[in-house]
Amino acid sequence: MTENVNVPILLWTGKSDRRIVWDQTMEFFIGLKRNKKEVVALFYPNQAHVLTTGSKAEEDLAQKIMDWWDYFLKGKQNIPWIERQAFDNKKL
Repeated sequence: MTENVNVPILLWTGKSDRRIVWDQTMEFFIGLKRNKKEVVALFYPNQAHVLTTGSKAEEDLAQKIMDWWDYFLKGKQNIPWIERQAFDNKKL
């Protein structure tokens, strides 16, 4: 399945999620990385399926989603967390 992905992917999960086990997100992330896909995974400790309203995790995710859209939809460059994490496969 991961070999068919052809767009950049941003994954996130709370590590205390009881609906979707965070390990599944990690497995998908690893599969995408093995297939040299552009992917970033964000894992938020002490967060459940829905991030706590007003938490630092919620603020972080909101900012990172906006950065992601700016980078991949609007062509904004020099967003270090994306460049560092999404493209480290290209060094392989």
